[in-house]
Amino acid sequence: MKRSVQSPRRGVVLIAVLVCLAIVMMLMLGAVQISVRQQRQVRQHLQLEQTRWLLDAGISRAISQLHSQPDYRGESLTITCGRMKDLPATVEIAITATEKVGQFRLRVTARTDRAEETNPSMQRSLERLLTLPSK
Repeated sequence: MKRSVQSPRRGVVLIAVLVCLAIVMMLMLGAVQISVRQQRQVRQHLQLEQTRWLLDAGISRAISQLHSQPDYRGESLTITCGRMKDLPATVEIAITATEKVGQFRLRVTARTDRAEETNPSMQRSLERLLTLPSK
C-alpha cells in the first residue's frame, strides 16, 4: 500500500522539476538573446564613432594639404591599425574649386568595412565649403 502512495508523488515531483527546468532554460535563452543584441549595438556604435573620427581626420588632412599644396585635389586612404584590424576603413577626400577665388568644396567620405552580415559596412559623408586665406 505504501508503494502505491509514493508512485504518484514521484511523478508529480518529476513533472514539477521538468517545469522548473523549462522555465530556467527560457530565462537563459532570453538572457543570451539580450546579450547578443547588446553586442551588435556596441559594434554598430563603434563603427559609427569610427566613421566620425575618420571624417574629422579627413577634413583636417584636406585643410593641411591645401595649405601646403594649393593644387591638392584629394586622395583615397585605406586604414588598418593595431587593435582595429577587424575594422578596416577607407577615407576619400575630394576637393573641387568654386567660382570664388580661394574657396573650395570639400567632400569627405568615410567607410568602415565589415565581413560580417550582422554588422555590414557603414558609410558617412560630409561636404563643406572651405575658404582659405589669400597669401
